[in-house]
Amino acid sequence: MKKKILIIDDDQLILYGLQKALRQEAVEVTTASTAAGAEEELGLCPYDLCLLDIHLPDYNGLELMKIIKQICPRTRVIIMTASYLGDEELSANIQQAMENGACYFLTKPFDLGEVKEIIRQALLNEDFRPGTRFTAKAPARQTRKFNRRPHEQQMDLAMTLIGEGETRRWHTGGKTIDISEGGVGLVTRYPLRISQVLSLRAGMMEKTGIVVWSTMLEDSTCRAGVRFA
Repeated sequence: MKKKILIIDDDQLILYGLQKALRQEAVEVTTASTAAGAEEELGLCPYDLCLLDIHLPDYNGLELMKIIKQICPRTRVIIMTASYLGDEELSANIQQAMENGACYFLTKPFDLGEVKEIIRQALLNEDFRPGTRFTAKAPARQTRKFNRRPHEQQMDLAMTLIGEGETRRWHTGGKTIDISEGGVGLVTRYPLRISQVLSLRAGMMEKTGIVVWSTMLEDSTCRAGVRFA
């Protein structure tokens, strides 16, 4: 029988990206963008795992987690939140999540490949221990293929847009946050989509890349991870 996963987040890019990343896995994925929608889904059937965002439009995710544990005490919960929170608030959220029984704590933005491995461990490994993505023992650190380093540089971005029977080339700007041999993390005013193909140019460097994760930040900028093709 397939494992059942409920993803609760009001960011449609996160929902879309996680659904697509898990499409080839032997799991059933359901999504909810509000706490009310999540409670309705939880009342219909038991879920093996919930991925839960802290900041929902109608409820605090940490409080919703208590309800999830009451409705489905055997459901494992992975908490997600933004990485731009202050250290004090982030630490408090981690502490409360672990006290409420979360099995993992993810900070956004995250790499979809890393999240898939964490989900596999949470579903299949009975000894899966509570942790966070950024601790020394976190699976994400152990499985990262390329080491990132901080790197700030202005970059020109170009992409092909198709809509209403028209194809056009769109140019915009962005700034890299970190870089590795395999890709870059960047911020831009344009809302990039997962699987979008980009042409990246900075100085003499020109690369083609694929957007592997994307999320909108509170200041209306887009933070994305781009893998070099």
